[in-house]
Amino acid sequence: MVRSAAFYLTCFDEEPKIAKADLHAPPSEESVDVLDETPSIHGFSEEMREQLFEEGRAAAKAEFDEQIERERAAFAEHLDGERQRWAREEGERLGERFRIAVGELTGQLEDSLQRILEPFVVHEIREQMLASLMDRLRIALADRENPIIHLSGPMDLLEAICSKLNGHDIAISIGDIGGVDVKARVDSTSIETRLEEWIAKLRGEGDGA
Repeated sequence: MVRSAAFYLTCFDEEPKIAKADLHAPPSEESVDVLDETPSIHGFSEEMREQLFEEGRAAAKAEFDEQIERERAAFAEHLDGERQRWAREEGERLGERFRIAVGELTGQLEDSLQRILEPFVVHEIREQMLASLMDRLRIALADRENPIIHLSGPMDLLEAICSKLNGHDIAISIGDIGGVDVKARVDSTSIETRLEEWIAKLRGEGDGA
């Protein structure tokens, strides 16, 4: 076969032709191994799995117990606050009721004692006033000839005075006007008991004078 001389000569003028890459060709797929960093429990032994389960259970129980303790402490604090509030309010209410009850009881006792003691006190005061009246009458009647006594008041007291003056040469004029006090008059001398005033003071009816 006959070839031309150009076939055997090297060409230094032309740049070597580079094959153009196909830009539209899809990238080559290379297999990439992706390591799963999450360990699988299936890769552990039975003993290791039980240990992990126990540790997880213990951690969950500890967290649960801690939450229970916090809630119990919060409830105890709330309960204590409510108890103190109740005790304070109830104490004030009971204290007020106690003061009212004591006041009412004191009033009732005073009324009862007054009703019980008043007859004895009045009797004692009346006896003292009658004795004082008789002493003053004896002074008024001293050195008087044929004296006349004018008495007025409740009949029981007038009779008591007359019985004490019995046997003396004395003229007595009595007037039953009721009441509790006795008025005696000898000539220009007047004597009067003040039993009614004492009874009013005893019952708290006086003006405090």
